[in-house]
Amino acid sequence: MEPDLRKTHEMAGLFEVPHGARDDAWTAALLDNVGDASFAAWAPQIRVGPDGLGYFGLALPAPGPFTPFSIRTLLPHLLESGVGVTVGADNLRPEWVFRHGDVVSFAVTDAFLQAVPVGEVGPLEGVEILVASPSTSILPTPTRAVLRRMLQGHGVPDPRVGLLCVPREGGVQQILAVDLPAESTVGADQVLSLAKWLLPRHYRVVGIPPSLRNSMAVL
Repeated sequence: MEPDLRKTHEMAGLFEVPHGARDDAWTAALLDNVGDASFAAWAPQIRVGPDGLGYFGLALPAPGPFTPFSIRTLLPHLLESGVGVTVGADNLRPEWVFRHGDVVSFAVTDAFLQAVPVGEVGPLEGVEILVASPSTSILPTPTRAVLRRMLQGHGVPDPRVGLLCVPREGGVQQILAVDLPAESTVGADQVLSLAKWLLPRHYRVVGIPPSLRNSMAVL
């Protein structure tokens, strides 16, 4: 595939805008162009960020021939690796950071960021809940594998996952429930935060209520 240098030029112009002038229109323009723009990869391609998580680094190419990488063409590798993506004018400082869940969102909805649900999940006890298995349009096969590896690495030997359909005033609330360790070196709250980093921001994600665990599918 030929590199899409038109979108690369768009990105170069966006990166020249001072940080104080980057408004909602700037963000919308970045999100519209970044998925198919051609970048050069950092060396090494994957680096650990300040949060301790892995990111595939992309930068504007230097003048002359280069090996083009775009987020769209990298999707299979990114989904299997469970890493995020950084993009920038060079390989020293990112101009924008996508967590892995943003990459998953791009894969399943063709948009990195969707509207985040407003309001709390609400109580799950004493409520009639329909439990379903999340489809690949919600949880792609590579994402299931990444989530499973992460949970197994934090003390959940046979992690389960389920899609909870909870009746609420005004409609049905869909919630993705994932197994959390009873005991972990980092704690259940931190494992839940890692799960949320791996999943799209617009998903409601909770730990599986103990009373519903046997109804959940194994990851």
